[in-house]
Amino acid sequence: AGIFSYNASLDKANQTKIQIDLLDIEKMVEQIRISQGLVFKDVTGSGCTECSCRSPNDSTNSTCVTMVTNSWNNILTKSALSAGSRPAPRDPWGGVYMWDENEEEYAGNPCRQDFLRSTGKDHIINGDDTILYLDYLNCP
Repeated sequence: AGIFSYNASLDKANQTKIQIDLLDIEKMVEQIRISQGLVFKDVTGSGCTECSCRSPNDSTNSTCVTMVTNSWNNILTKSALSAGSRPAPRDPWGGVYMWDENEEEYAGNPCRQDFLRSTGKDHIINGDDTILYLDYLNCP
């Protein structure tokens, strides 16, 4: 029972850290979006930062980490922090947090919701993910 209790406590602590981290990222992005009137894709410079993490499907692969880092640096720059002043945030298992910038990505379907994601301990998109959806900026 002791090991199970420890693992359950660790899982709960990791989940709490993920939720706090995603809320911190959301807060930073929301401040930029509202103050500068930019949809998320115009903050990061990408319509799908997480797309580079889909093949291979692993939040630790070098292409994924590079794309997320570049996107994160754009977020930092637009928030008046220096690019590279903070490393791209990572979840408790070392995978980068990622995001998919959807609002106004396609003219024919402009109201698709942006989201932030942790792929969890399996590092696989659509595995044991935690997802935080962002409010729309311009859509109802």
